[in-house]
Amino acid sequence: MSDLMKRVVAFVDSTEYEDLSNDVIEYAKKHIMDTIGIIIAGTSAEGIREVVELSHEWGGIAESTIPVFGYKVPSTSAAFAIGPMARAWDFGGVHPDANEHTSEYVLPAALPIAEKLGSSGKDLILAVALGNEVISRIGASVHTITGVSMAKTYSVFKIWGAVAAVGKLMNLNSSELMNAMGLAYTQGGCDNQMFVDGVLKIRLQHAFVADSAIKSCLLAKKGLTGTRNILEGEKGFYSAFFPRNDKKWVLEGLDEKHFIAPRTIIKGYPTCTYTHSAIETTLSCVVENNILPDDVEKVIIGVNTPTYRLVVLPKETRYHPQNPADAQFSIPYTTACAIVNRRVFLDDFSFKALERKSVNSMMEKIYVEVDPEIESTDPVGFAGAKVAIETKEGNQFTKRIDHVKGTPENPMQWIDVQNKFASCLPFAAYPMSEEKTTKLAKYLRALETVTSISTIIENLSK
Repeated sequence: MSDLMKRVVAFVDSTEYEDLSNDVIEYAKKHIMDTIGIIIAGTSAEGIREVVELSHEWGGIAESTIPVFGYKVPSTSAAFAIGPMARAWDFGGVHPDANEHTSEYVLPAALPIAEKLGSSGKDLILAVALGNEVISRIGASVHTITGVSMAKTYSVFKIWGAVAAVGKLMNLNSSELMNAMGLAYTQGGCDNQMFVDGVLKIRLQHAFVADSAIKSCLLAKKGLTGTRNILEGEKGFYSAFFPRNDKKWVLEGLDEKHFIAPRTIIKGYPTCTYTHSAIETTLSCVVENNILPDDVEKVIIGVNTPTYRLVVLPKETRYHPQNPADAQFSIPYTTACAIVNRRVFLDDFSFKALERKSVNSMMEKIYVEVDPEIESTDPVGFAGAKVAIETKEGNQFTKRIDHVKGTPENPMQWIDVQNKFASCLPFAAYPMSEEKTTKLAKYLRALETVTSISTIIENLSK
């Protein structure tokens, strides 16, 4: 039986840096800089230090560096530590058609291998572009049919993007890469109940994926074989998890090397993407009309059904977040922060921040509903939002935004990415010198000229 994954593997195997358009190169560079900034900020997040300590305690060959902390450990252990850093603040890019994070799964696996092998900046750009493309295409083949059900079920496909990136850096041939994909099939599962429970496993999921992606490639290089009919087999991915799918997303433009991954959103807020329209619309309404927190009587926010279900329900935790993860998946909490602080950033998601009386009081004034107009505009994806703010004086101010900053229709420019990167640096677990961070930003901006990733790594630690 011919399996779709063979076509994907052939695409990864045959694509070289010279095949990438300027747009794809710029896209990959932006997301690499963005994700490295997020990784640096993630080093101070809850649970990260414990993961780093374990990765260091396991010992082994000093192959790859754990960012900021500086430990040299086996590439798999480095990936295990970096993965949760990339996920910790929920700040990484999301592909709107796949409804899935991309670079924060791919780069934590690719970066340690690139360091171990002495890969160039061009090698890393190519690997990340290909890895993100695999996630985007396979994810879109199920999300565009099932809608927000991706947030309710068991998903596994992210690991194949990480495997594609690592396999490309390791120069696996088609047969080896196919085996690596098959070996990874049982390793990348994500139960998604963890998002409802708001547990630290949300971060650890990325550790398991990055570690397993590298191990799958190493095993395949040694000649071990994996599942063959991965996607379309009788008990393959589509039959097991998504019998409703649209395989055209995987195939269209693949042979022509037309990339869909550049549509990936760069986040402006460290929260679930489904909260972003509500945050930005509320923030714009407040700033444009100079509404002060004490002026607010009531806030009505209109969203689509998937948004309502994911980041407004269950109301027990969305209106009373018990931990940072609850808050990151809450429109009431994030929009309250926008009204009170006129910003939403990383420091809003500490346990101490959750206790602020000003924000908790504001949440009581926020009402979220499914809006028919927003629903009709985009019933499946990251739709816009409508906001009506009523003041104590009886005035009402309204605002609607359909495409927030960072989306394909309103993309971030380089200056936006660089500003976000710079804003993440103060959240490192240990202070990083201005000299190093300046060099790091410079090298990442011109990544295609970097002859060895060691140049990046040298400036990525305290």
